[in-house]
Amino acid sequence: MNIKYLIIGFLVTFVIGGGVMMYSWFTTEAEVEDEEVSEITESSYQLEGSEGSANVKEDYEELMNQAEARISSLEEQVMEDMNGNASYMELYQKYQSAAKDLESNTDETFDNLHQQLLDEGEEDEAAVLKEQYQEQKKQWRQSIVEEVKDRL
Repeated sequence: MNIKYLIIGFLVTFVIGGGVMMYSWFTTEAEVEDEEVSEITESSYQLEGSEGSANVKEDYEELMNQAEARISSLEEQVMEDMNGNASYMELYQKYQSAAKDLESNTDETFDNLHQQLLDEGEEDEAAVLKEQYQEQKKQWRQSIVEEVKDRL
């Protein structure tokens, strides 16, 4: 009778411990150790940075062009790694983290441009630009998801 409870206790502990381990493994972001990927995701955007709403629009367009180029470079890296020996889980963790880094870097640069417009009293223009940016991010995500689906 006591052995029965001991076995049940062991199994419950094993299942809970395994669940905790799996949860932490799936939710922990992998550090990007690939120098090429880190360069793509972490380097600063090179914008003119001039004052004035017309220049902010130009900087926004340049930011979008540079971000698009970085996304394309990141997609190329993914495709190269998919042809290698890495598992899909390793690729997912690596590039999920890289994508978040790239998005954060791009968001930070956009937020600076957005704030410049707000500081100049261009609230309507800032709102339009923010809406365009959010829509562009959705399109990028959809494009990436579609590309990955096509490759698998």
